[in-house]
Amino acid sequence: MKRIKSCLLIILSIGISLGCHSQPTLYKEYGQASYYANWLHGYHTANGERLNNQNFTAAHRYLPFNTIVKITNPENDSFVYVRINDRGPFKRTRIIDITKVAADRLNMIRKGIIDVLVEEIPLLNDSTIAFTKMTSDSTFPTFLRSSKDSIGHQDTFYFLITRVLNNSPKEFDIFLKFLNSRNLTLVCMANNNLAENSSYNIYLAGFNSRENAIKTKQIIETRFQSTVSLKFYLR
Repeated sequence: MKRIKSCLLIILSIGISLGCHSQPTLYKEYGQASYYANWLHGYHTANGERLNNQNFTAAHRYLPFNTIVKITNPENDSFVYVRINDRGPFKRTRIIDITKVAADRLNMIRKGIIDVLVEEIPLLNDSTIAFTKMTSDSTFPTFLRSSKDSIGHQDTFYFLITRVLNNSPKEFDIFLKFLNSRNLTLVCMANNNLAENSSYNIYLAGFNSRENAIKTKQIIETRFQSTVSLKFYLR
């Protein structure tokens, strides 16, 4: 019997920002991470912003500014999403510097330096093919197969699709705080290719039930004053 995979997508409109870049191969590297000292709070980062140790940002040697990466601590499987807005680290044995709030999410405050996995979040060129790619490509991403719905169906997946505008990185930082506080999974981003503005979709997963997805939808609606439409997809 052919298994049916049902996917719940929630489309939200939020006036927050995301920088755009495109790479043929996604960055993925194991290495050491450290975090900014308190006295660096307020200094000018390489892209001209002021460092805020309460925002989820990071320094990388060459990834384009506004790239979003997932950092995982393999020792305890904790993870955090950060936006690249600075250059570094300057010690060659390390691959990324992160803010103190991000370090706290990884439980590395006491150690100061830990081994991590850094993965670039995919940015697709066309939002219309993003969902098809997500649900049909066996390698993109494999973790979705572990999702379950409220009655234990192994083949039910839930996604939030959040539209973001490329006009204010600070607004996107606010959304990253929300994302990291909910332990959601940022699957990918997609270019909407709209002429009137620079707009992207962010695809979120990590919901264990339809009810949990709807509750998160309602929270985002209230907190970000977004307009939400709900759609179901069957495969």
